[in-house]
Amino acid sequence: MTSTRILAIHGINRHEPGGPWEGLWRDAIGEGVAGAGHAPDDVSVDFVHYDDLFEDVDVSFLDAMEALAKLVAGGLRGALGSRGRFGRDVRTSLRWSAGMVVKWVEDDAFRAKLRDRLAARIAETTPDVVIGHSMGSLIAYDAFTMDPSLVGERSFLSVGSQIGNHFVVGQFMGGRIQPLDQARLWLHQYNPHDGVFTAPVRLPAAPNFVQVVTPFDARGAGADHRAESYFRHAKASDDVWPLLIGPQANARRQVVAGDLSAPASREVKVAGIARRVVPKRRALLVGINEYPDDAMRLAGCKNDVFLMSEALQERGFEPENMRVLLDGRATAANIWERIEWLLHGVQPGDQRILYFSGHGAQLPGYGTFETIDRVDECLVPFDFDWTLERAVVDSDFYRLYAQLPYDAQFLAIFDCCHSGGMTRNGAVRARGLEAPDDIRHRMLQWDDRGRWEPRLPAQAEVYVPKVSAPPSTRRVGLARHVRQLPKDTYDVLRERRNHYGPYMPLLFYACRERELAYEHRVGAQTYGAFTWSLARTLRQGRAKSYEAVARSVATRVSRMGYPQRPTLIGPKDWLKVEVPS
Repeated sequence: MTSTRILAIHGINRHEPGGPWEGLWRDAIGEGVAGAGHAPDDVSVDFVHYDDLFEDVDVSFLDAMEALAKLVAGGLRGALGSRGRFGRDVRTSLRWSAGMVVKWVEDDAFRAKLRDRLAARIAETTPDVVIGHSMGSLIAYDAFTMDPSLVGERSFLSVGSQIGNHFVVGQFMGGRIQPLDQARLWLHQYNPHDGVFTAPVRLPAAPNFVQVVTPFDARGAGADHRAESYFRHAKASDDVWPLLIGPQANARRQVVAGDLSAPASREVKVAGIARRVVPKRRALLVGINEYPDDAMRLAGCKNDVFLMSEALQERGFEPENMRVLLDGRATAANIWERIEWLLHGVQPGDQRILYFSGHGAQLPGYGTFETIDRVDECLVPFDFDWTLERAVVDSDFYRLYAQLPYDAQFLAIFDCCHSGGMTRNGAVRARGLEAPDDIRHRMLQWDDRGRWEPRLPAQAEVYVPKVSAPPSTRRVGLARHVRQLPKDTYDVLRERRNHYGPYMPLLFYACRERELAYEHRVGAQTYGAFTWSLARTLRQGRAKSYEAVARSVATRVSRMGYPQRPTLIGPKDWLKVEVPS
């Protein structure tokens, strides 16, 4: 006897009603359910079809190419890969893939028809679980956020989904993904090898949300995106179907950092899922002196880390809730792993601090069709090689903080600069790298007067917090990837979705744009001028608010004779909050 009713929504490309794909999906779901210890007959699967609605949508080849550009600019590196994901008929394939997704984002009337189609099928089939693959996950998410009663006490499984894509989040959601509070459970299967514009989703404060990383790298065009491969994957049998199917669906499970199989320590049961209780305060401190290139080496960064650790512990941070990376251990991979630890499980009222002391740099960024369209400011890890893969840039970082609860407190402190440097004046050294000539060439052009001139990215009209950097410069911590709309349009989206946009950390920079951050000699020891001043200010305790601390630090640095102006930016309400003691 069937115990669980599933309603499945297909993704991009053509899916004819009653076509062979339906049997493939049913078989794959049955295999996954059997792998979880249930009989395939324990589930029934119905489908939502909508190709007929898209047939009426006019998407030209140029429209489809523009759609592809928008989605790739949404943050996917190598989204098409080397396997020809769109097949031989490029015009048709682009229309039914990138064109379909972007048309859904930009066409209100088209979205409304799709919502109505899904609502009608939910009323007909009364499912326990709704599965959305690829485009189908977008349709379901839109319907559930516009009418929460549609999801009710049902569970939602998003598979191979574009919900977290930069373009979708920015252009459709106003910069922030809403949790599905009324759903019994939202599971998000994400395959890091799936290049069809998919992305992870992070909702740290949503107790009914679980991301299940489902890695597979299959051969064949689009093979990494096939719904059947997700459904029958071992991770689905272990960590998806047991939460969705049968009497064990509410069983206690371990959920840590998106990995359902990881061990948990202290646990609390929420929505039938056991979650680790994360400390209210955490700090990550990174300092790099001994860069591999002798010319890049600094003197005060490790001292800065220990100085900041002292200051934080004096203010109540427990040493077991702090992590440190120094010199050769501060590789890009290790820094990202520790940032994941830092921002995992953040709840309202929690406090997180990221501190970095080392070099900063600027990377000219290639957009779609090899066009330089931005400058990515980055933190320079030990193994930096002037590529995005070995840099800490906001295109990856923003995904970890943009969904934090608004009343959590995340402070990022950067004692580095991004204007180039290695300027030396006796013991004075600047903490910024000048790009090598082959990287610098990306931002230059030979003019008709016989001179090399700067070739700057186009300045789009976008809404970003008021900072000194131009819109084409992506500073770490500003989430500009999901702020690519004029302010009026952005505000309409935020109001429609009932949120305030992406979470914005408090960002404390050692200097302003195009300034240098200097090192400072104190007796026989070297520190960052900014960090030394910050620690002294905190220890004196006279400046109470973050805003007052920033003013005091700027005054100290100026009196020490350094031409750098420390800058604090962030939500206005947070600037006036008293620094925790």
